[in-house]
Amino acid sequence: ICLDGTLHCLFQSSDELPMIYLVLCLIFACAESSAPIGKPNYPWLPAIMFFVTILNTGVYYAFQQLYWVFVLTFSSGVTTIIIWLYKMNFGSSTNQQQPHRPRGKEPKRIVLTALASYVLLGTPSWIFDMLMCESVNPIALDLPGHLKGMTPHVVWHFAAGLGGYAAAICLLCCRLETLNLPYRVKYFLGIVPVVLLNNKGKEI
Repeated sequence: ICLDGTLHCLFQSSDELPMIYLVLCLIFACAESSAPIGKPNYPWLPAIMFFVTILNTGVYYAFQQLYWVFVLTFSSGVTTIIIWLYKMNFGSSTNQQQPHRPRGKEPKRIVLTALASYVLLGTPSWIFDMLMCESVNPIALDLPGHLKGMTPHVVWHFAAGLGGYAAAICLLCCRLETLNLPYRVKYFLGIVPVVLLNNKGKEI
């Protein structure tokens, strides 16, 4: 918060609007993950999402001074993604036309990484920083070396970034399984998933 409080409205929007856009993209990916090639689940959804994006942008700039409007918009979108991803990987479908496809171990592991990073690490860091910004800032400035200035808000950005990335990779794996395309997942530093595809005998 102390960091973002130094930003003017244009640069603040460069931080917050992409977060909303990413949420909308992930919601779209959730909705279309199980669609056959050339047969979208919701043919009208791209137009709706484009309209919602424009509407969200307008609402954001109209109420930019009211931080709770951004928090409510972003949090409701993230909650939708969390519930959708969990149902996709661990739930059962009641739709007879689109029966639930059992997921492999990789999407399940990756979605748990996303949830742990965002819910267990990122969100508490964000809330703690909002409540205790003035208290933790002097402590962060006294940290040694490259850790100097490492406030909980910095931790939030790392955790939210990993959570969003892992959610996107989870959806990629789900899509590949829907299309029956083989893939393999490697983990950088044991937690950052990277998807490898086989192309003419070579992994890319």
